[in-house]
Amino acid sequence: MKYKPNNKNGGNNMENKEIFMVEDDVNLIKKMTSDNGSVYGSNRKYFEQLIKEVSRATVIKKEQAPAGLVRINSKVEIIDEQSGEKTIFKLVLPQEASPDDDKVSVLAPIGTAVIGYRENDVIEWKVPLGIMRIRLNKVENP
Repeated sequence: MKYKPNNKNGGNNMENKEIFMVEDDVNLIKKMTSDNGSVYGSNRKYFEQLIKEVSRATVIKKEQAPAGLVRINSKVEIIDEQSGEKTIFKLVLPQEASPDDDKVSVLAPIGTAVIGYRENDVIEWKVPLGIMRIRLNKVENP
């Protein structure tokens, strides 16, 4: 499938917005399902949400990935649409997560929220404190 350009109208509901995931990332995520729950532990509901995102994503080869696509190991800058607060982090696998080093697990609510979206997308995501509306301001990939 050929990549379709961003819909930059903002306010896209996470359930309706088409997302893309690189095949290598999908394989890493699926591998977590065979780890007998040891990887996600108490984050089961976030793990289930991540699997839901994977199941609705269009899977593409790394070479087909558009610039600005959030993948595992992407450096992501988000802006909270309500507060204007900027946050920068690297999206990583659970075992590499380290808040002190700004490394956020793909199983964290914000990690699950951003994977598969693209720079300039605005997404709404349910987090423990309610609905968060964020803009993917900048995405860098290795």
